[in-house]
Amino acid sequence: MLNSFTWWRAGVFCLSFLSGFVLFEPSPHDILLLCFVFVIMFSGYFIISEHMIPVIVIMNGFILFNMVPLLYVVDLEISLIYLSITIYLIISLLFYEIIISRAGSDIVRTLLKGYISACIISCFVSIFCFVVPNPISEIVLYGKIADGGRIKAFFKDPNVFGPFLVPAFMLCACSWRSIFSSRIFTSLRWFFVLVLLVSIILSGSRGGWLNLLVAIVALGWVHWNAARQSPRLRRRTPVPIVALAAVAGLAYALVTLVGYDEFLTDRFEQKSYDQDRFLAQSLALEEAMASPFGIGPGQSETYEGSSSLLRAPYSPHSLYVRVIAESGWGGAVSFLVFLLLTIRQAWWIAVTDWRYASISAVVFASLVGILANSFFVDTLHWRHFWMLLGMTWGLSGLCRRELAPLTQRAVIRAK
Repeated sequence: MLNSFTWWRAGVFCLSFLSGFVLFEPSPHDILLLCFVFVIMFSGYFIISEHMIPVIVIMNGFILFNMVPLLYVVDLEISLIYLSITIYLIISLLFYEIIISRAGSDIVRTLLKGYISACIISCFVSIFCFVVPNPISEIVLYGKIADGGRIKAFFKDPNVFGPFLVPAFMLCACSWRSIFSSRIFTSLRWFFVLVLLVSIILSGSRGGWLNLLVAIVALGWVHWNAARQSPRLRRRTPVPIVALAAVAGLAYALVTLVGYDEFLTDRFEQKSYDQDRFLAQSLALEEAMASPFGIGPGQSETYEGSSSLLRAPYSPHSLYVRVIAESGWGGAVSFLVFLLLTIRQAWWIAVTDWRYASISAVVFASLVGILANSFFVDTLHWRHFWMLLGMTWGLSGLCRRELAPLTQRAVIRAK
């Protein structure tokens, strides 16, 4: 098994940890992931599971619908670059599915440990630079503090950094014991939750706040369904809810203490660029109606008509609008079917009684949060989005493998 090698587990931890450091592209995370893909391909581990066949078929269709517009796109170079990134992210989905479903359970925890570590370190550095300005502040902050600066850590955009922290926040709050067996950091658990929440707030990302809110509601929905079937879970469910409420109140108090509450209030007001976004989305949808085969990957920001009505070519800032405009109706349908299948799998492993049910519940809730965020932000090329998609199918395969003997024994007893 892959997880029998210490170097493999260390590599997966580094891979996940480096996902929080993406100031330039290709990032170290991207390079390392491709190296791992080549390793498992030549080692004979890159084997597609039976339950992944529908995903492969649908994703091949999605790529095909993205290739059709290449015959007539205005800027072929941009389309090829954009398409290559999409294909790379689909490969990353398959990679995460394979290492989780075939390399064993330890990889799940190793992967999440690296992810949480990257988030917490980024938060500590960002908050310190926010409170105590220093030369590193220019790297981890977006804008000047005096003008209501926002933290972005080692990302290019705070609107990506904020949502990036949401899964880590929920994992620390609800799945800590499933990930960390050591009790060394257990006493710091809720402190880490507080730091993550404060960082999400200081990112100033309205999409990130929506992402968090929807994810929490989705997680509560999962717990409610689980609690209906288990008296033990029914008694334990209020504990994290009360703790999260206390952390939320403390986080808001800390943000108010540094005088950031006025900026947060201002963020809730509609901005002039919001009108540009909505107009760009409207134009992209009109273009999609006129071009059923799509205008090509990466072309939605430069299509004819954008610069004449807006101050400059402007992104639609919506995953769904971008997909239907660039990939056409066929690409939009195939991608939507893929998302629905993935959410269905995520829900199944979240409500199934198995040892990674709590982690699966967080994965499900995080995906729902990102999909809500995707109405207002283009999330198609978010690395952690595709990691969560891959984790869903990987956990699904692992769950099937672990429950198969139990199912077989139940069938034998029935006979």
